[in-house]
Amino acid sequence: MRVQTSIDWTQLGISLKELGKFNFKRNEVLLSKGFREDGVRKFYSYNGVDLSELAETGTYDIGAELLKREKLLSTFPSEAGVNGGHEYFDSYSKERLELLETLFDYLESKECSVIVNIMPIQPDYQKIVEKETNYEERIEELKTILNQHKNQHNNILLVMDNHKVEFFGGEANHFFDHIHPTSVNSDKMLNRIFENLPNNAF
Repeated sequence: MRVQTSIDWTQLGISLKELGKFNFKRNEVLLSKGFREDGVRKFYSYNGVDLSELAETGTYDIGAELLKREKLLSTFPSEAGVNGGHEYFDSYSKERLELLETLFDYLESKECSVIVNIMPIQPDYQKIVEKETNYEERIEELKTILNQHKNQHNNILLVMDNHKVEFFGGEANHFFDHIHPTSVNSDKMLNRIFENLPNNAF
């Protein structure tokens, strides 16, 4: 099979050589620039609007915004729509599963305790994803894989399924966008995790 690329091998080689000459500098970012003292993220921008306060108070209708975006993108046949980041696939790749296993092995070798939390997505967005992909099947497969690892690694304390807001009493409006929860939903997830940890976890 032959493929056409935007640059040839000579141009690629030149680019890599130039990259090697570049002097990378360490860039330290203060947490205070992106987070408040209580851990809440600030200056979260979505579609050019700072949503930090609106999202944290639950007054930003992210569901309506996502549905409006889906309607707009559906008029462009070449676009993936609001569901662009969730493609359909039959199973997880062998390479990624091997990396996951390597990670768990390494953490166990360092005597690190592990809590695995399956994160939620915004409910209105989730309805779109469930309609267009095999999302629920992938979640079930993921849970099976993670619980198998839990049985094999003593350092995995808990595998918690929080992929739906109703599992932890979350709120649909407490998302900054389609995948990032506010501190309200994050706190509720953490409470459920702590309630389900084994008594001798720590």
